[in-house]
Amino acid sequence: MNIFVIIFAYLQKRWLHTLLSIVLLAFGVAMIVFLLLVQPQIEQHFWKNTKGIKMVIGAKGSPLQLVLSNVYHTANPTGNIPLSEAKKIQNKVNNSIPLALGDNFEGYRIVGTTTDYPKHYGAKIKKGRLWERPFEAVIGAEVAKKLSIQIGQKFVGGHGLDKKGHAHEDKKYIVVGILNPTYTVLDKLVLTDLKSIWEMHQEKNEVENEPHIHAEGEEHDEDENKEITALLITKLKNPLQALNLPRFINKETNMMAAQPVIEIQNLFDGLGIGEKVLQILAWVIVMMAILSIFIALYDSLKNRKYDLALMRSLGASKKQIFMQIIVQGFILTFLGSFLGIIMGHLLTEWVGSLSQISEQMYLTGFFWVDTELYILLFSIPLTILTSLIPAYQAYKTQPAKVLSA
Repeated sequence: MNIFVIIFAYLQKRWLHTLLSIVLLAFGVAMIVFLLLVQPQIEQHFWKNTKGIKMVIGAKGSPLQLVLSNVYHTANPTGNIPLSEAKKIQNKVNNSIPLALGDNFEGYRIVGTTTDYPKHYGAKIKKGRLWERPFEAVIGAEVAKKLSIQIGQKFVGGHGLDKKGHAHEDKKYIVVGILNPTYTVLDKLVLTDLKSIWEMHQEKNEVENEPHIHAEGEEHDEDENKEITALLITKLKNPLQALNLPRFINKETNMMAAQPVIEIQNLFDGLGIGEKVLQILAWVIVMMAILSIFIALYDSLKNRKYDLALMRSLGASKKQIFMQIIVQGFILTFLGSFLGIIMGHLLTEWVGSLSQISEQMYLTGFFWVDTELYILLFSIPLTILTSLIPAYQAYKTQPAKVLSA
């Protein structure tokens, strides 16, 4: 008497009820797995991009917006700040990286900066070289892949941070380098010299092709007319500056200082409430699925009393009958859990493939967290708990009473 043959024959006979029990459990597990996969990937994405950035200096506004727009390049900038004011801050710290935003290429942001910016993220050149003069551009790996860009290709930037802006037809960029993937925000950016951005937005009669020789003190006046979007502080002179410098900038200047670590942690704390609600909802679904399996087992016991009694009379022991119900519950629970894990990965991969999500971060279903193993392991005691009462009822079945009824 093969216990598995009997179980699968019965489950096949009640295939609709069996399928509903498995799918209901799978949905709950899939939601839990989705949350388990998404949370660490989002946090990894956010923290990886804040690598070594102590603070962001920019125009006054929302500190979170300042961080999102200049570290992650997802929000609109709070405005521009004078280059001369930014240089005063640069003199107070050991290392900083200026950023100038305002244009895009096919929706990807063009960032005017220094070569310290790609070096900060450990970016390596795949083809070509870094820029050396204005209007030479280095392309992030994702941009190059999506737009099929090659070295030597020329392109026109569009005004603003999306595709709707008018094209700057009078100035063309030339691609001199393509970066290897860094899996950071650099992959989705077009990098160029600060002067590219300044010259692009100057009035035509202010653009000069030849270098201008300044009188003493005139260079400072020229700086007064130049602006950048933000200054990324990557190295302070001492730990106290992490406390004192933001306070000084926010109170004594027309600029604002925001610390990415603090702003992103506050963001995660705010999102944590919604995440907990989803987790609770997922566990409610799982509990409903467990109840469904329990009802299915208990209901099947009532419908199978005659069959079980007949099996006993043919030589099946109480232990075999008991184990049959336990194994049946285990199969339902394990299949639901396993299917749910697969569905959770597929859901994560699908969400990650959506254009708006994929353009902002790397989210993939080909990712594993140790907690998923616990879901499968959890199915063992869960099976025992779900099947215990029906199995005990089957164990107590008196064949003579049932068959004579």
